[in-house]
Amino acid sequence: MKNKSIIIMTILSLVLVVGCCYHQQYMMNCNYDMPVSECPAMVTNTAQDEVDDKKDTQSVTTKDCMYYCIRNSIYKVDVNTKEKYLVYKNDKLYWYYDIQVEDDWIYAAAKTMEGTNGDDPYIFRVRTNGQDAELLTKGSKPTVYDGKIYYIKERFSEPDSNGPTDTVGIYSMSLDGKNDECVKKTSDVDEFTIYESRIYYSETVWHTDEDTYGSLKSMDLNGGTQKTIAKDESYSFGSEKNMFVIDSDYIYFKQDYSIYKVNINSSEISKIIDDAELLGIADGYLYYNGDYKGEFALFKMNLKDNSKTFVREDIIYEILGTKDDNMLFVANYKDRDECYSDGIYISGMDTKNEICLGGYLVT
Repeated sequence: MKNKSIIIMTILSLVLVVGCCYHQQYMMNCNYDMPVSECPAMVTNTAQDEVDDKKDTQSVTTKDCMYYCIRNSIYKVDVNTKEKYLVYKNDKLYWYYDIQVEDDWIYAAAKTMEGTNGDDPYIFRVRTNGQDAELLTKGSKPTVYDGKIYYIKERFSEPDSNGPTDTVGIYSMSLDGKNDECVKKTSDVDEFTIYESRIYYSETVWHTDEDTYGSLKSMDLNGGTQKTIAKDESYSFGSEKNMFVIDSDYIYFKQDYSIYKVNINSSEISKIIDDAELLGIADGYLYYNGDYKGEFALFKMNLKDNSKTFVREDIIYEILGTKDDNMLFVANYKDRDECYSDGIYISGMDTKNEICLGGYLVT
């Protein structure tokens, strides 16, 4: 995982499905695994393609393209021509998120429609040409590292979709979904990322009906040499609305509308930005939404000297990825004649000369 790439709660993936369960047989026997021809025309989303969670548009980069997804469709945009292409679409899958591209394969988590209520995820992969799509196992947040898929293993029953989804722990498997192994058994893991051959993960533990405490921990790729970096009842390091990103010897995280950092080695925690929303790290800068004349605006902070630079008045909701001097992000849709609330844009790292790749609804 490169320091220059945006590390956005790259929390990892799932458990190998042994045998052929009814659901996977049904899914893989349907026409959903037929490749979709690349279409250079803009794909216009309809009300059926509305997105109701900004976190469910994700992106990664490969060669001269950046990849992202909206609902049941995966797209790529050429960073040179700024043209958008449909790579893969499947009406039998409900949602894609946490996508990563490695060696001409797209890996992601996919929520399913048939057999579940749409909240029970599988690890999914498809070639970058839209072929050979397959579900690998139940789980979420896949991360490909050193020839393996690391992920959060989930357990749920199907086709009955009314039961709970339980977190089993952090697992690893081969890229084809075989050789499933437990790295860390825990039901409390929220998210994790891999940085310089160590797994950094957050846990949130409920110790009363209302109170929780959070902890940041690390371990090697086999689950050994475990270390607690920080633990405090006032912090919720990996909860749904928080994220953490790593640069050099520091983990940056959001808590109570402020941004903090904790030293990996000393566990010293300090607040660095008041009233801010953490977006991610790219090219030596931490991007965030912060106060500007009484309104939120986009800023970046130099991680070497902590100097802050105003970028633009309009905030962005999420950075999907960066490549060379290009940024892919989600922001407010600017064409008020259309019925979309948000749009996906590609621009320079300063967000100037932005091009809208399409709008979508947030309900």
